[in-house]
Amino acid sequence: MEVSEMGRRQKAINGHQLELKRPQSGEVARLAANIRQLIKMQRHELAVEVLLQLQRLDPGHAEALLLQGELELEAGDMTKALHSLLAASYQLPSYPRVFWLLAKLHAMGRQDLAAISALLRYVELRPTESKGMMTLSALYTEAGLNEQAEYWVRRGLRLEPFRCEKKIPDNQRKMRVLVLMTAESSEWRINRKTFQAQIMEGHNNLSLLLDAAHIEVWTLFVDTISSAPEVARKLPKLDLVYNAITDAERCAEALAHAHRLCDRLCVPVVNAPLEVLAASREGNHDRLMGAQGVIVPKSIKLEHVQGDCRALVEDAVKKESLTFPLIVRLAGYQGGKYMHLVQEPASHDYKELDAALAQQPQTLYLIEYHDVSYQDARCPDIRLFPKYRAFMVGSNLYPCHLFTGDSFNVHLKSAEKIMQANPWLVDLERAYCHDPARHLGESNWAALSEAMQALGLDYCGVDFSPSADDPSKLVIFEMNPAMRNWVSHLPEGDHVQLSWKTITRKVHEHFCFLTDISPWHFNLPEGTAPVFSEDDILTLRLLISGQVQGVGYHQWFASQLVERGIAGWVRNSSDGSVEAVIHGKLGDLQPLCDEVPNGPEGASVSGFDAKPWDGAIPKGVEIR
Repeated sequence: MEVSEMGRRQKAINGHQLELKRPQSGEVARLAANIRQLIKMQRHELAVEVLLQLQRLDPGHAEALLLQGELELEAGDMTKALHSLLAASYQLPSYPRVFWLLAKLHAMGRQDLAAISALLRYVELRPTESKGMMTLSALYTEAGLNEQAEYWVRRGLRLEPFRCEKKIPDNQRKMRVLVLMTAESSEWRINRKTFQAQIMEGHNNLSLLLDAAHIEVWTLFVDTISSAPEVARKLPKLDLVYNAITDAERCAEALAHAHRLCDRLCVPVVNAPLEVLAASREGNHDRLMGAQGVIVPKSIKLEHVQGDCRALVEDAVKKESLTFPLIVRLAGYQGGKYMHLVQEPASHDYKELDAALAQQPQTLYLIEYHDVSYQDARCPDIRLFPKYRAFMVGSNLYPCHLFTGDSFNVHLKSAEKIMQANPWLVDLERAYCHDPARHLGESNWAALSEAMQALGLDYCGVDFSPSADDPSKLVIFEMNPAMRNWVSHLPEGDHVQLSWKTITRKVHEHFCFLTDISPWHFNLPEGTAPVFSEDDILTLRLLISGQVQGVGYHQWFASQLVERGIAGWVRNSSDGSVEAVIHGKLGDLQPLCDEVPNGPEGASVSGFDAKPWDGAIPKGVEIR
């Protein structure tokens, strides 16, 4: 055979080989696309069914393995998900999604070094994306590698000093707010459920509660301003700046950067940075020392403390003429963490504080202790420690909650057990939330309001309690803007959650007032599923639809209220439905709600909805 003929045959063979395709590759691609769409639509059960079809065609297909791993991860089967994703990674070494999911899996299993390794590959594949870098910083923090954590934070900030999570079309946007934060003055930690990097200290969460449908939120990390001042020129036109940096001690440098930026932007500012700087413990004491009706304990700050603190505490007590008992605590922590009541200095155990101080230098506070405890015949075996919380919004003060515990270090977890065992303490909290001036006394509430206004902050919390020695004075434990809003973390309709709803609405109104924009209605974040007992007092709004007008339904409903001894009002609505508000014990309200679908003869109820009502509480029975 001639050489030329052999060449032609070889070309024909090669050409035929190039046309070879994997069996049913088109069908495989179609099924994979369908699975991706079903996952996006949260239809995971159907996605699993389609995946089984895909696996029967080609079980080793790379994307099939990836999709299988995603679905197994969604179902919580971490072992299977890990095997599937590792198998996919052999074929997809340049596919970022594989390594992101592997990092998430390892982090969920607290295998942080493996998670870091997978995420380093992700960042290598996505070198212009800051999300991976901030997540890396959080993982390095969890692993105790702080220098590496700081390096990745700086790289992430350089790439994305500001961002907008969700841009809103011009015809829907009512306000554009810039939220100021600091990355370098805070710790980034990992949320192992969502695999999101979160800033744990130095900020509050108010920006997450704004109306996401109409307020366009931009976030700027002020750490970049000194090295890249041109960042401010790249911002869009703003209506308002919200300074979310809240810790005067931890974030002093960041607050100075924020102040310079606010001066340049020339728009209204909520919680001006200099006012936050002034709201330190010692600043509040100096400003309110001698104020009528309140006691702000003297605080001594010891900076850059590391290691054994006993000698430092005793030296400071002598130097500042303090007396025991006093509170010793680390700055920048919430929820009662690292807080000690020292009564006998020679025998007190400082091991917990010393261990935290051994890791890195921190600020230590010595705070005068003022007793607020009391005893009650309803639980004679324990001494009760109350802690009230209120929030200033604009120039008005609103109640939040009243926690009562059995030690000086009162917070939610420490108070829950005591309050559940003593329902009368919950009644006290409910009375405070409903009418704080009546519960505490007009003069006490007015004195607290005046003290809060003196801080000059738009959004600021205060923890306090009447003094055990002089109930006409309130002892202020904390006054700062760092306290978080719990409207979405409490049972829907709970009296404390309703208080937080009021505060959140007032914040919205204050933002509108500062920007000269008319307030608008928006849906507040919903709380968790309500948990009630038969004796819980509730106020509910009922909406009853169907054939309920012209058949005597609202007259029948009013007679039901009278017969059952339930307060409430009822009226016909313009849309043909019936609206009612009822108030009483759950054990009385539930049978009435069960009867609502029946109604009088001639009525036909097709829809019924009951939700907590936070308006005026009805008294007696009324047809409107």
